[in-house]
Amino acid sequence: MSTFAPTRFEPKTPVWGLAISSFLPSKVRPLARSWMRHVPLGLVLLIQALVSLRLTNTVHRDEGLYIWTGYRMTENWINGTPLYDDPARYFSGAPAVYPFIASLLDRVGGLEMVRLLSLAFMLAATASLYYVAKRLFQPKAAFWAAASFAIAGPTMFLGHFATFDAMALSLLALAMAAGVKGVLTRQFGWAPVVGLLLTVAVVSKYAALMFVPFVLAVIWLSSQERWRTTKFAGAAGLLAGLILTILAFTVGSAALEGLAATTTERNVINAATWQDVAFMTMRSIWPYLLVVPAAAGYIAWKLRRPLLAAVLLMAMLAPAIYQAYIGESVSLEKHLGFGLLFGSLAVGALLSGRILHPARRLLSVGVITVLVIAGLAESNRLFSSWSNSKELSDIMAYSWEATPYMRTLGDVGEPMRYRFMHDTEVWQFTTTDWIYYNGQSGMPAAEAGLRDRYWQYVYLCGATQASRDLMPRMESFGYKLTNTVTLRNHYGNETYYIWENYEPQRGAAATER
Repeated sequence: MSTFAPTRFEPKTPVWGLAISSFLPSKVRPLARSWMRHVPLGLVLLIQALVSLRLTNTVHRDEGLYIWTGYRMTENWINGTPLYDDPARYFSGAPAVYPFIASLLDRVGGLEMVRLLSLAFMLAATASLYYVAKRLFQPKAAFWAAASFAIAGPTMFLGHFATFDAMALSLLALAMAAGVKGVLTRQFGWAPVVGLLLTVAVVSKYAALMFVPFVLAVIWLSSQERWRTTKFAGAAGLLAGLILTILAFTVGSAALEGLAATTTERNVINAATWQDVAFMTMRSIWPYLLVVPAAAGYIAWKLRRPLLAAVLLMAMLAPAIYQAYIGESVSLEKHLGFGLLFGSLAVGALLSGRILHPARRLLSVGVITVLVIAGLAESNRLFSSWSNSKELSDIMAYSWEATPYMRTLGDVGEPMRYRFMHDTEVWQFTTTDWIYYNGQSGMPAAEAGLRDRYWQYVYLCGATQASRDLMPRMESFGYKLTNTVTLRNHYGNETYYIWENYEPQRGAAATER
């Protein structure tokens, strides 16, 4: 019989952790084992970064608009350069927040640096989700929740997309993590932190307001001591509401118009029936629409937390329900990513549960495999849904070099405006979305401007009704077709027709300074 008693291993250290630490000196093994508990999250974050960074395309019109606006606002603050308009009146987030930050990063490292900021925000959201799932359920649930969120198509997409969506989503996730921590550790000082995070999230993107009640509900349901959680969530919500109200009626009067125009009372850009919205939702997150309801049922039945199950399920479906109600399809896929922040919590609880033990691990791996395949395909579709504009901008560059002060009229003007923003002025660009000339707007402005040769360079692809109406008539206005460029995206080819006219201007265009 051996005289040595069997060693009793630390139960929280996984077998792979013990195997790796066995190669290390005995003095550092305890510290190494404590760090190894972060390896699962680190692996998830690494995979998330890789699958987001694989996505490549030229600047999207929203990316170009936000960064360019950030430059304009910075020049206005420092040098008093006129803005010519008020971005707060038509932006769906405060232009002084994300666009300003994005413009600073663009000065340092261009578009890719700004996109890396979005990746950092999305990684922070995943880490926050990991913490929340660990506290609400169990450590294994944290891994599966983080993994199911990291490999979702909208998550991959937002992780390399330079708009304020990633920032707002990350702040919501951080607020939820801070609230759960404050409740479970009984540290009421975290309540104002949650309130401030929620405030900045809403200010950065107004649509984040839809998810504030769900964040507060998760915090409220994170403990059975309802009186304490009610005080905490109530204080955080009241603080956020108070700050937002003060901002709205002081420095944010224009932002209220922007909120109404882009969010609460927006004019429909891409009209969609509820069937259209349902189809787009199925196409984007179909595996989650199958798994999350089952996970919610597990939380309600097995874990006996029906209110939490209802909150998580409703939060995931809220974007689709709202956009079906207003009949709008724009930004649906991005907003679904916000909902998955909550739906993934439910997935984590299900995949870590013992309801199907011992086949749980096989089931979990199978579910994650389906999720990652669907996510890779969807994120690629989203990131290639707009045309690569390099060829068009390269052709346009020759004309800018020959005629630096020419005026342009074109479809999808933001990518071109971003490409040439350091060499051109604001007044040199007009897009067919908003045509103004000599006190007129819309088609009358376009017709009058073309007759007066106000624009020397016109590039149209039929993206707007005005563009489609003008294309057959360009020669009648005296413009010569000089080039045809075919761009490609996920849905097929997009052909731009380029007309030029450098004859002397006349009418109002000739007298304009």
